[in-house]
Amino acid sequence: MRICPTCRTQYTDDTLRYCLQDGAALVEQLQSDTPTVAFKKEHETVEASAKTSSRSGVTTSSDEELTRVAAAKKNSGRPSGLWMALVATLGVVFVVVLAGALGIWLYLKDGGTVPTSSNNANVNVNGSLSGNSGTNPPTPIPFPSNTPTPVPLPTPTPQVNSEEARKEVSQTIYGWKSMAESKNLDAYMGNYADTVDYYNHSGASRSYVRSDKARAFEMYDSISVDLSNMNVSVDESGNKATATFDKEWDFQGSRNSSGKVQTQLKLRNVNGRWLIVGERDLRVYYTR
Repeated sequence: MRICPTCRTQYTDDTLRYCLQDGAALVEQLQSDTPTVAFKKEHETVEASAKTSSRSGVTTSSDEELTRVAAAKKNSGRPSGLWMALVATLGVVFVVVLAGALGIWLYLKDGGTVPTSSNNANVNVNGSLSGNSGTNPPTPIPFPSNTPTPVPLPTPTPQVNSEEARKEVSQTIYGWKSMAESKNLDAYMGNYADTVDYYNHSGASRSYVRSDKARAFEMYDSISVDLSNMNVSVDESGNKATATFDKEWDFQGSRNSSGKVQTQLKLRNVNGRWLIVGERDLRVYYTR
């Protein structure tokens, strides 16, 4: 058995979940002195309850109970409180949506900016402002720009003129050869970098190279050098080069020396000058 906690109407039909009078949720009740109203059998239930009450000595008016049952049947055809609440909720949602749409329309109509004022200014339909002081202009809220941020382009790598670099390296090597023949040690050493991979000495200082060249310049009265089969290659950066050539010499003095070898020079461009950073012999053809 179930009972309405609001109007105290009882129902014997366990399939009912809401009161037919006021739409309140029904609750379980084991026993009650209130007349029971059965779904589709309200009249019979009230009469039986009235008879039972008269036998037990409880004074109950049958006419009053019949009137309540009749009112329950009459009200059962009306919309329940749950439906009324649902309709009211839909009405509120409709009003909110309508108000939002109207606000968006006014916002777009005024040019998409929201005026602000520290003096509680009022906005009319033309977008003008009127406030207490009348001196505060609207502060528009700018929209984000759709213009893409320019991305700086990478600095193009200057094109290396390999042919020009090879000519410069060749000229440096022929100048190095001429200074040796003139026995101008200072000018000759001006072709070397501060450190040189000198034959079997890796990272030798320029002073070490100078002392080795000075012995040859002092020992021979004349120095003759012939270069042939020169091949110069320049790397992609244009700052490093490798030259391979045949070197044939004839030194005259207190003792004579002659021979022919294949020599390799490595050079690096330092502040616009090609300097020797490596020197060695790849092959010995003959020596005398």
